Amino acid sequence: MSSFAIVGDFMLGDQPLCCGFGVRSAARGDYDLILNDFADYVRHYSFVIGNLECVVFDEVPNGGPDKTAMKAPRQAIDALVKANVKYLTLANNHTMEYGPEAFNHMARLCEAKGIQVFGTKKAPYIVIEHEGRKLGLLGFSTVPAMYGYEPEYLFVDEFDQDDLISLTSLIHQAANECDYLIACPHWGYEFIKQPSPSHIAIADQMLTAGVDFIAGAHPHIVQVATRIHEKPVFFSLGNLTSDYWQEKYRHSIMLEISLDEPDQGLVHDFIIDKQLIVRPLHVKTPFSSYYSEVDGTISQDKYNVLSNRVRKRARIESLIHLLANAHKVLTNPGMVAWVFKRSIFIFRNRKKFQDDPRSVYQGPIH
Repeated sequence: MSSFAIVGDFMLGDQPLCCGFGVRSAARGDYDLILNDFADYVRHYSFVIGNLECVVFDEVPNGGPDKTAMKAPRQAIDALVKANVKYLTLANNHTMEYGPEAFNHMARLCEAKGIQVFGTKKAPYIVIEHEGRKLGLLGFSTVPAMYGYEPEYLFVDEFDQDDLISLTSLIHQAANECDYLIACPHWGYEFIKQPSPSHIAIADQMLTAGVDFIAGAHPHIVQVATRIHEKPVFFSLGNLTSDYWQEKYRHSIMLEISLDEPDQGLVHDFIIDKQLIVRPLHVKTPFSSYYSEVDGTISQDKYNVLSNRVRKRARIESLIHLLANAHKVLTNPGMVAWVFKRSIFIFRNRKKFQDDPRSVYQGPIH
């Protein structure tokens, strides 16, 4: 039986701190430049599954983050099609960056190009035929939508028991319709290598309910992988594409899976070079050699302390990056205004972040 592949985040727009010199700007409308090596690498797979973490518009104007952050033009979808990407989850915080109309327009653009989306309210999961077997793909996000929008994707509050019960019911439904169910959750806390206690618990719950394989995303870093109930759990695959400048956030993994022996797959390593081009490292590791133990003994409160410590370090790195690129930033009035608003927001809410790191996604609005 032929194999398919799962990757992490496709971040195809400029991040706010990289407006004018991020992924979209580097592509200059030709995303083949960014994805050519990846496309060649995955050509022989049946298909690729990933997480689209941006908002795709027909056109993207010039300007500061208020106008361009996390936006990609429709040519980005063409490049994904050439890279054998046939299934995308849209369940993540950035797909709602510009509201519900933009989200639904992007979903239609993907479908029109032959990419089937899941993780949405309309289609939280899909069931596809793969060599005579039914493969289920389920997507959801525990990360709230940006700027307080009501998400058009499937949102699951990890601390809300009713949400978790609803997720379990949905998994039962999906599992009954397929032979093998893969969950692609957008979850976790950014920049930290260990999954949180809440996400370890959710993984256990999902696998007990009927999920067969978990391939997560969101933390922007490759997290540990393990087995729970003898089933593979990859908490975070990292960013396949992004404009993060730190080397530790430029590494991602791709999972090669065959439904004949899904737990006997291979991990492939990728990096993003200084031109933001995705490069395969041609390193393959069996799942069995990649697994490690996860620390399920730490409390959620202690984990939040660790998460905030890592995020503070990331903010310092962002400040250094901002200063190093001041000559680019100062020529963009919209960028300067956004940095000012963002700094005020972080200062005013610094105590709130300590209790709930997820609150960082609430502002400032575009």
